[in-house]
Amino acid sequence: MSKDLADYYVNEFRNDIAKINFNEGLLSSTIGLVCFNKDAWLEAVKSIENETTKAYFIFSMFITVASDQTMFEYYHDQYKRFDSLTKYPKFGSCGLGPHNENPLYLIIYPIENKIVDSKLISDHLQDASQLFIDEINEFFPEYLDNIDPKEFIEHFISDKHVTKIKEENNLIEEFISSIKNNLNTH
Repeated sequence: MSKDLADYYVNEFRNDIAKINFNEGLLSSTIGLVCFNKDAWLEAVKSIENETTKAYFIFSMFITVASDQTMFEYYHDQYKRFDSLTKYPKFGSCGLGPHNENPLYLIIYPIENKIVDSKLISDHLQDASQLFIDEINEFFPEYLDNIDPKEFIEHFISDKHVTKIKEENNLIEEFISSIKNNLNTH
């Protein structure tokens, strides 16, 4: 795996998150829920000048949001603990209640809006899929050791919403296949 993507995720990503204009919905002020929508996401990606760093930012946010949403969907009884440890932002809208968008759109939207080149994203799919697996494998044994990391990732890749987008988008299909292949080599 490229040390550059892993280094970015650990050392720079949290600073770049500050470039997102988070929504101030009712839940933001009452329970501290931090949300961002498509427009805020696209503006944040645009604000990053270096093209490679844009790709790293996109994949880092994907890892963050996909982990959060998978945890909420499949391990709801343990989500409160997970959220207290991570405080990950939510991708979607927060109005009167959270409405999550599929985390794969974090990758798709910047390409569709010509903010990042699909070739650049494609060039980093393997590294991003490996980083996703590595982060899950590192986090759960340390903080929530009753959750099997492989099962967690399998829940994500077999989720009906992931499967639907994978069927509609070749780049996403390639990314999900890369996650599956890397998962099976561990």
